[in-house]
Amino acid sequence: MMGDIGDTVGVGVYPHAGFFESLSSLRAADTEGGSQGRRMPDFIESPTSGTMSAAISNATVRLLAEYTGRGPTKARTTLTRDSVTVLLADTLTKGERKLVEHGESDTVLASRHRVQLIMRDDLVAAVEKVVDRKVIAFMSSNHIDPDMAVEVFALEPEPGDDSGERHATLGDVDGDHSPAA
Repeated sequence: MMGDIGDTVGVGVYPHAGFFESLSSLRAADTEGGSQGRRMPDFIESPTSGTMSAAISNATVRLLAEYTGRGPTKARTTLTRDSVTVLLADTLTKGERKLVEHGESDTVLASRHRVQLIMRDDLVAAVEKVVDRKVIAFMSSNHIDPDMAVEVFALEPEPGDDSGERHATLGDVDGDHSPAA
């Protein structure tokens, strides 16, 4: 399901109804000790129960509050071997919601994009500190209705990762995917 072109920056995938209702309150996480000597599994099935996920969610919410004056009320962080994804809900400020009510969705999305570019270094530093790995790419997007945002961090391969070139670990795509002429 896709929203109107004016309601999204990038491509969005909507979670099922009630997705965030199951999240427990965000809690402080102990991130002492880093992740040295541990290999992150391909997928951590319960992202809200791990201290790394909670620490990243908390840092992201805190940074958004520092930069915008109000943080999202819901967050879920998912860790995989290659990436960190933070899905946020209820992100817009009161002023941004008023702008949307008056037909200024594009203005809100453009403003949010600029803020995300400015806070990029702080977000990347927070993720790198928690996962003890270098972030090699950062992507961010907002959506108006529903009020959601996503922060995606691609991680440098772990030392000793024998899966080859970075692009090869993501999996090859078969066939010609160029647009029809």
